[in-house]
Amino acid sequence: MTLKSLFVYPTFQCNLNCAHCWIRAGKKTYSELTSEEIQSTVHDALGLGLKSVKITGGEPFLREDITIGLLKYLDEQHISAAVETNGTVLTPTSKKALLDYCPEVMISMDGATPQGFASLRGNPHLFDTVLENVRFLLDAGIELVCSMSIHKGNLGELDDFVDLVQQMDGYIRLLVYTELGRAQNLEGKFTMKEITDISKRISDILKKNAKVSSNIPPALLDGDAPFEACAAGRESAVLLPNGDISFCAYTLSAHKPPAGNIGEHSLKEIWESAPMFQLLQGIESRLEKVCSACIFRNYCQGSCRAWAYDTYGSLTAPYPLCQKVYEEGLFPEEFLIKEVTA
Repeated sequence: MTLKSLFVYPTFQCNLNCAHCWIRAGKKTYSELTSEEIQSTVHDALGLGLKSVKITGGEPFLREDITIGLLKYLDEQHISAAVETNGTVLTPTSKKALLDYCPEVMISMDGATPQGFASLRGNPHLFDTVLENVRFLLDAGIELVCSMSIHKGNLGELDDFVDLVQQMDGYIRLLVYTELGRAQNLEGKFTMKEITDISKRISDILKKNAKVSSNIPPALLDGDAPFEACAAGRESAVLLPNGDISFCAYTLSAHKPPAGNIGEHSLKEIWESAPMFQLLQGIESRLEKVCSACIFRNYCQGSCRAWAYDTYGSLTAPYPLCQKVYEEGLFPEEFLIKEVTA
């Protein structure tokens, strides 16, 4: 089993309180690893085939020294690095570190105007700060991905958002919110009919621009639009602020059992023997209901396993969005290769 990618969460702390945050990031509620503990775990991952690390959160730059130290270490070890940030707390020091050590950055914008931004992030006055940092990083040559989590409150800005980021020559990530954490109570959720309509709209955008990606599964994207499957638990793992190792950060925020903890077992032992990871290996042959009958089963791998686990209580359960679309008679029949079993 090769561990190709590690997602490192230095903290679940965040200066924002976003309405759609699936890990309920905010005030500090967990003990947090030291720089040495994080770097030691990354070092252990090298022996498992590690190729890339994404630093995320929470807002990772609320622990600026830890995040910058890890970026330097990754550069020294020739490991591909990426950082996911809300773009509101970048200092001259953190921006210099990104330019020096991090070729890829993801920033959440969620709209083309302060109002669209605030529909999820709460503070319209921060939009200009985020946009300024986006432009700074793009001008400096960083590969920057700007994401938009789409809901009824910002859907009207979808085309303007795509145009804005394209004009700056950035990459675009279009997301349908995952109903975990605070997103379970999100105002402005879509009906399943609206989801299928939006998916077709996003499919058209994907086909026209190679710099656009989405988390919508291929069965809802007309089948031939680009899609990148989540490798959680199959080729990637997460290191959480308290030392937990899991397939997804969801387990800590939802108080679910992790695969293990680096304070008790080595990363190698956890990765190679934890039942969680054993189950997720070859998950495509274990998927249930609509996912088991879908022609894209081997390609999509059941999409978000955390949402499936939270909704149905099993890592092999169907992806909730596709299952609900199927139950309402809206799933494309041409993508079902056998009868869906109960």
